[in-house]
Amino acid sequence: MPWLRRGRREERGASRADGPAAASQEDTATSLPRVEDPLSYLLAAAAECRSDTLLVSGPIGSGKTKAASALVEDLRRRGVSVGGILAPRVMEDSHTTGYDLLDVASGRRVRFLRSRPPGSEVGRFFLDPAAVSFGRRAILADLHRGAVAVVDEVGRLELNGGGHEAAVRRALDAGGVVVLAVRTPLVAEVVRHFALTHVAEYRVAGAQLDG
Repeated sequence: MPWLRRGRREERGASRADGPAAASQEDTATSLPRVEDPLSYLLAAAAECRSDTLLVSGPIGSGKTKAASALVEDLRRRGVSVGGILAPRVMEDSHTTGYDLLDVASGRRVRFLRSRPPGSEVGRFFLDPAAVSFGRRAILADLHRGAVAVVDEVGRLELNGGGHEAAVRRALDAGGVVVLAVRTPLVAEVVRHFALTHVAEYRVAGAQLDG
């Protein structure tokens, strides 16, 4: 499958604040190593059993979920063990009404966020608490060196200690390769919050309305 090569190595979200704090965040984000070919990067990291983290970053609707999904398919085709979650967008009459969670190992898909109740109110969406447990199980199902865990996506909810935050920490501590989808304005905060060191960035370009 020809890979998405339009980008470079980099909650559905909030915009960056103005002022010195914003400049500091931008400096941290732009200083990350960037990769042009995320598939090759992940294949090498898995083969060498490195505990690396790849951030798949981009604005709202830029195609982060599509990029992460393509990586999952290509890694699996090459024999790499891949687990975790994708968050496909739910559309209704060309409008985003929510997001589901997809377990990339089993293919099972559940309701996650919706624009209308029921659920716990989180920003402009209502969150199904059962989906958080579903996501945690999917992320932690098969963590080991040489495996890849995908989390789509890490946002303001996780930065505030909720959502998939605990599962992401356990995945990072397990020593395998972790792929995190992150909105561009939150990249620096995610790096600091999870104290990421062996981290690189793949920046998605485009407006594809799926992540």
